[in-house]
Amino acid sequence: MRTLSATGSGNVIIVSRITEVEIMSALARRQREGTYTLATINGYKRLLSRHFQKDYVVIDLNAFITNLAIDLLLRHPLRAYDAAQLATAIVANQRFIAQGASLIFLSADSHLLNAAQAEKLTTDDPNQHP
Repeated sequence: MRTLSATGSGNVIIVSRITEVEIMSALARRQREGTYTLATINGYKRLLSRHFQKDYVVIDLNAFITNLAIDLLLRHPLRAYDAAQLATAIVANQRFIAQGASLIFLSADSHLLNAAQAEKLTTDDPNQHP
């Protein structure tokens, strides 16, 4: 894992490949609602692409993560993408544990945080920090 120099925090930010789709979905919805212009959306899209190329460790979906996400759906009341996000975090955490560390699963979604806690991940809610 690499240290991110952009944040200066020394933290590694790990994301699932589908995070790009989720973010662009939210931005596209804002554009359809008239909150953002297409030019603004395109600017965010370029910025997001740069972050994914330079700042984040991106984990692609594969058969193992997909199957784990399906198992998580059967154990927890999650949406499909949330289950894929959690499965990605579980796999990443296993890699961290093998290196003598662990990750913090960050989400503002209480259902997802509850499922992550049930799966023995350390969690944090950004809404709890002013």
